[in-house]
Amino acid sequence: MPAGRPRLDAKDRRLCRFRLKLSDFENDFLKAQLPGTHDRERAPHVRALIMGEKPLALPHPDYQKHVRDNRPHTIEIPLTAAENAHLMKRVRGSVLATRAPYARSLIMGIEPRQRDTSGDDRAELIRVLANIGGNLNQIARDVNTGRTVEPSGFQAAIDELRDVLRQVALKK
Repeated sequence: MPAGRPRLDAKDRRLCRFRLKLSDFENDFLKAQLPGTHDRERAPHVRALIMGEKPLALPHPDYQKHVRDNRPHTIEIPLTAAENAHLMKRVRGSVLATRAPYARSLIMGIEPRQRDTSGDDRAELIRVLANIGGNLNQIARDVNTGRTVEPSGFQAAIDELRDVLRQVALKK
């Protein structure tokens, strides 16, 4: 074992290599913001920025013009498993699909928008109301064809509808 470096625990080792491709514009902006002349010297600062430990720079006004540029520059950011999991959790909560666009937007000083989760609740509510509506339609079909309908089945559908509407009223 080399005498120069202490051995790190598995949780502290930076096992994940996150390679981030940058355009000339993004790379120049990063160089102007961060100390160091080499990517290895800048990687800890970029990691702190991505993890939210360092405040964002002011966004560059011309960034939207350069979003689709080629990305010939690569910076490698070593991450621990915990840092990688934290980054993925933040990415899943945003509107961006993967780590790279999320990290690039943070580097350029733009905080990505958070995903709207209220649509999930609405979709579940629509599903429940559709099921209740289906039950009521079956009861109405039976009544219209002359079949006898037990009041308990009709009352159960109405009670279920009232419960759902009460839950909706409580959420607002």
